[in-house]
Amino acid sequence: MKLKPESKPKPKLTQPVITELTKKHISEYKARVKFAGGYLPLRSARQFSSMGKATSEQLDPSSQRHEYFSELERKFGLVLSFMSNVSNVKTQFPLLNVQKTLEVAASLNLMHPRYEPSAPVADHNKGFQAAIMTSDFVFNLVDSTTGEVKTVACSLKYEKDIVPYDGNDRVVERTKDKLRIEKYYWEKLKGIEYQIISSAFWMFDKHLVENLTCARVHRNLEIPPVLKVSILAHFIKALNYGKQLKLRLVDVIANLSMETSLPEGRLYAAFWHFVWTKKLRVDLFKPLAGGGYVFEGEDFAWQL
Repeated sequence: MKLKPESKPKPKLTQPVITELTKKHISEYKARVKFAGGYLPLRSARQFSSMGKATSEQLDPSSQRHEYFSELERKFGLVLSFMSNVSNVKTQFPLLNVQKTLEVAASLNLMHPRYEPSAPVADHNKGFQAAIMTSDFVFNLVDSTTGEVKTVACSLKYEKDIVPYDGNDRVVERTKDKLRIEKYYWEKLKGIEYQIISSAFWMFDKHLVENLTCARVHRNLEIPPVLKVSILAHFIKALNYGKQLKLRLVDVIANLSMETSLPEGRLYAAFWHFVWTKKLRVDLFKPLAGGGYVFEGEDFAWQL
């Protein structure tokens, strides 16, 4: 019987270095945060373009700006903003302790993310430099079981970025290496849960995203208090919760328009406002944005 030869250990990788340029980037970022008086994403959509999909948004004047570098991130941010137990969402969160991320990369024998400056910066900073790593999302949530406030870090990836095909193995491996470094950093060094969310995750359901997009447009809709109570009561009665007969949203709106003499457009806006503010709980995985059948839904919360 022949014994298989022992596989040779992987050669120890030479990691990029922390240069004055990297330190300058960190100092400039900290100065911007101090001036703003609160958290800022490391980079903005204006600095970064991902096939034209980079966007930013601010949900209200008092909240921080969210920076999305892909459609996947935008959709994830949309659903997160609707979840009842999620708060303090931060995007493009920097891992500023580059020395620590370098140590993690070295301990795992994985190449730390790096960059090579272009001219004229390269004249004084030649060679590969250690890059500041970022996590796509970091947010707080209330554990529905214990009531404890916890922090979660997430990285989002399309399936094509983490599943090898058509000779993209090397790119996929580099992506996975970065994710391994992130996972170790958050879980082993920070004691924070870290998750990799792929485009196959339930939060990217087509109907869910379409419905929440409609609802969020009307999140700040102003309705006189007395009228709001009346319209909500009409909707609850019309939706027939607990009864076998179900109606299409388009028919519910048409019937309520005749009952209340309110324009259908205003009633649609009120419906989505009630959905976003959780006065109406409907099944958001149904094609409601197209006026489809309305079914009762459940509370949305992030589950650990």
